[in-house]
Amino acid sequence: SGGNVIGPNTLSTLDATWSSGGFHSVTVTVTNASGCSRTVTSNVFVDMPPIPVITGPSPVCEFDTTQYSVPFVSGNFYIWNVVGGNIIGFSVGNTINVQWGSFGSGLVECRQISPAGCDSTVTKILTINSKPAPFITGTINVCENSDFNYAVATNPGSSYSWTVSGGTISGS
Repeated sequence: SGGNVIGPNTLSTLDATWSSGGFHSVTVTVTNASGCSRTVTSNVFVDMPPIPVITGPSPVCEFDTTQYSVPFVSGNFYIWNVVGGNIIGFSVGNTINVQWGSFGSGLVECRQISPAGCDSTVTKILTINSKPAPFITGTINVCENSDFNYAVATNPGSSYSWTVSGGTISGS
């Protein structure tokens, strides 16, 4: 029950496709040349393929390390693949850490395999954004208790946060 017969059901072998998960059965009645018959049933457990969903940041910044995961399912195996970065540490569990390369596009892929061998693969395509490359201009040899101006090139859409050590920021 719960399956579809592929081809004839009058031979000593049967091909079946299972359309739903759970407990089902396969039954055969064998009748010998004397007309005697016996019916036997075997229970079948149909394992549905896993449905992994990758969580983790997108987009990312170049050279950053970020974490990606799929929900843990006891007994399942996980095979990860990354394009545009490298997996840092172990890659056999449901969570990985990725160090991204230079800007462009990236991909995180996970193949999840159940104990019965049912598998599914999910892919997350993402953008790897470039980091700003500020260069500080200003005097590097200064006199104590004197004000000096330091600057970086203005980058539209960017924010700036300055700190100094051993001094104070004028006007703050």
